[in-house]
Amino acid sequence: LINAMGVAWEFVESKDERFTFYVMESKEGFLQQIARFESVLHRGLWGGVIMLIMLQFIILKWGLSPIKKLAEGISSIEAGSSERVEGSFPKELELVAKNLNLLVSNERLQRERYRNTLGDLAHSLKTPLAVIRNSLSENFHFSELVSQVEPQIERMDQIVQHQLQRSVLGSASVVTGCNLSQAVKKINAALSKVYYDRNIEQRFMISDDLIFYGDEGDLMEMMGNLLDNAHKHAHSVVLIKAGVSERNGVVGLLIQIEDDGDGMDEAARSSVMQRGIRADTREPGQGIGLSVVDDICRSYSGEIHISGSELGGAMFTLFFKK
Repeated sequence: LINAMGVAWEFVESKDERFTFYVMESKEGFLQQIARFESVLHRGLWGGVIMLIMLQFIILKWGLSPIKKLAEGISSIEAGSSERVEGSFPKELELVAKNLNLLVSNERLQRERYRNTLGDLAHSLKTPLAVIRNSLSENFHFSELVSQVEPQIERMDQIVQHQLQRSVLGSASVVTGCNLSQAVKKINAALSKVYYDRNIEQRFMISDDLIFYGDEGDLMEMMGNLLDNAHKHAHSVVLIKAGVSERNGVVGLLIQIEDDGDGMDEAARSSVMQRGIRADTREPGQGIGLSVVDDICRSYSGEIHISGSELGGAMFTLFFKK
C-alpha cells in the first residue's frame, strides 16, 4: 500500500523546490480489517434475516391462530361433536363466526322442521287411511265405496298440501276465518267410522257461527289430533264445547274437548306436549299429535291447558285471542 504527498519547499535563496514524499506500508492489515468487517457484516445480515423469518413465522402463527380455531370449530361441527363454533374471536372474524353459527342453526332448524313435518304428515294421514281401510272391509257397493273413500282422498290431499306449506313457511299462515262447527263435524264424522266399534257418543256445544281466524288446515290438524285423542281414551262420551269467552280481560275463542276416560295425572300433563312423549303407552301411537297441537296453537299466540273433566277424563282447553 503506497501513499504519496507532494510538498513545495522554500529555501533561503528564495527558490522553491518541490518534493514528493512516499510512504509505503503492507496492506495485509487493511485487507484483514476489510475481511473482518465483511465477516461481521455477513453474520449480522444473516442473523437479521433469520430473526426476521422467525419473527414473521411467530406473527403469522399468532395472527392465523383465530382462523385455525375457526377451522377446528367447523371440523367439530362436521364431526358432530359440537353444535356451534365456540370461543372468542378478533373483531374481523367475530362476525364470520356469528354468521356461521346462525347458518348452522338455521340449517339444523330446517332439517328438524322437515323431520317433524314428515312425522306430522304420517300422523295426520292415519285417520283417513283408517276410514278407507274400514270402508274396504265393509260390503259396500261400488258407488257407496266411492262416496266413503273419495272425501278421505280429498282430505289426504289437503293434508299433504298443508304440511308441505308448513314445512316451507315454518309457521302458520293466517288467512280468512273458517267455520269451527263445520270443521269439527267433518272430523267427528271420520272418527265415528274409525271408532265405530267403540260406540262413542259425540256431544256438541258449538254455535254454528263461530269462526276460527286462521288457516283451515291448521284448525283441522288441531281438532283432528285432540278429537282423535279423546275418542281413543274415552269410555263412552266425547264432549266438544266452544264459544266466545273473556280471559284476563282479553276476548277470544275458547274451545274445550273432554272425555270420560281415566284422565291424566299431573306429571303426564306437564310432559305430554313434548314430541315423542305419550301419557298412555298401552295405546298405539308415536306421541306426536299433542306436540303438533301445541306448535300450531303457539304459532297463533294461543294458549293450551290440560285439566280434569267433570266427565272423569281429561279436558283440553284452547284459547285464541281475537
